[in-house]
Amino acid sequence: YGAEKDSWLTMHPRAWTTAEKINAIYFVVGQSFDAYTTGQMLDNPNVHEINIIMGRHPSDSTIAIYMSLTGIVTVILAHFSPKIRKYLLFSGGTLGITMGFRNQNKY
Repeated sequence: YGAEKDSWLTMHPRAWTTAEKINAIYFVVGQSFDAYTTGQMLDNPNVHEINIIMGRHPSDSTIAIYMSLTGIVTVILAHFSPKIRKYLLFSGGTLGITMGFRNQNKY
């Protein structure tokens, strides 16, 4: 039991705090915003995606599936990783919104 207590991953996670729930909402909003802006930017034929998993010109459904799956996996990891929960959610949400504004797609 001692090893599990010190581990970053646990099968018996603690309850989410209010701040963590707010971070989770922020994360989902950031992911959604990132997906939307990515799709909008890629409507321009002179712009391409730099994410090698999605490819240079992903369809809207590819963007939605990729963002949904990465979001779900992040929230699941956050649930079972209370020690790193705030870092996963806050960093992911912040990056999603930042990437939406800065847009890392190339012209």
